[in-house]
Amino acid sequence: MEWGYPAYIKRVALSLRAELALSAFDPIDAHDACDCLGIPILDMTSLEDAPSALAHFSGVASSKFSAVTGFDGTSRFIVVNDTHHPYRQASSIAHELGHALLQHPPAHVLSGDGVRNFDGEIEEQAAFFSGVLLLPDEACRMIMKRHMSLREASRLFGVSESMVDYRLNKSGARTISKRQVARN
Repeated sequence: MEWGYPAYIKRVALSLRAELALSAFDPIDAHDACDCLGIPILDMTSLEDAPSALAHFSGVASSKFSAVTGFDGTSRFIVVNDTHHPYRQASSIAHELGHALLQHPPAHVLSGDGVRNFDGEIEEQAAFFSGVLLLPDEACRMIMKRHMSLREASRLFGVSESMVDYRLNKSGARTISKRQVARN
């Protein structure tokens, strides 16, 4: 990401939290965030028009699809793989919210030759947004200060242990905690 953009993403995420009357230490419900923004969420399993795709993405290829943003005119909606654990769904929905709030332009899922369109920069931004929205830097420092396990933090914030681990590293909370321990 270009210099300064992570700070912008953090401001956008904290602004949404403020709109929901949440502090940086409160867990966030991704569904509530979508409701606040008027972005409907559709469960993948409710889409009965494509039974073979549904069977595919809820079975052997479950890990291949988490969520996608769709458009009806200028209105967005999110389709989430509701066969995934609720913590993974929260991350997936927050990722798609990142695309919306960072005003990423709509793109076709597949190129003309059937290859998935993938813009690494945009996906990195949305992934970073997801983490910051679900687990702000301040919450990460609190987790370290309280010596919480990944499991405890995961349950408290409703995110996966791997998300907690990622955010403790990305936020710098682990490094800050190690420096404080070394000084004492």
